[in-house]
Amino acid sequence: MGNALTFDVTEPWRKGLVRLKDFLPLLPPRKDLQGYFILFHTGSDSLFGSEAYYTQESALSEEVASFLVERGIKGVGIDTASVDTYPFPVHRLLLGNEILICEGLTNLKKLLKKEAFLTVLPLKLQGCSGSPLRVFAFIEAF
Repeated sequence: MGNALTFDVTEPWRKGLVRLKDFLPLLPPRKDLQGYFILFHTGSDSLFGSEAYYTQESALSEEVASFLVERGIKGVGIDTASVDTYPFPVHRLLLGNEILICEGLTNLKKLLKKEAFLTVLPLKLQGCSGSPLRVFAFIEAF
């Protein structure tokens, strides 16, 4: 559980890779990211159920992952099937630093320009490398 910020990376994602130079201008000025979940809205959730959803060659760059690790984030979420492709350097970097990865999220567009409180509930499985998740985002209503 923790606070989450969602970033619109639909345009950089169309270029195949979200690079640090594309991500840095999206950050709020003087925002401390420590302990946050960082969510990436690519728009790919609209492709769910099609072959294109699983075969896209897009990814977060290692430099974005390193930047987020250095900032002490809690987790990364994305609306694609994976944050990177084989041989999975971003997975290794994030998981090696005990940063949770949430893939296949939906409706992230609704969280843009808002701070949310995120709850991530995995199944209690043993001997597995991952788990299906139930992810809830709460936004304060005014």
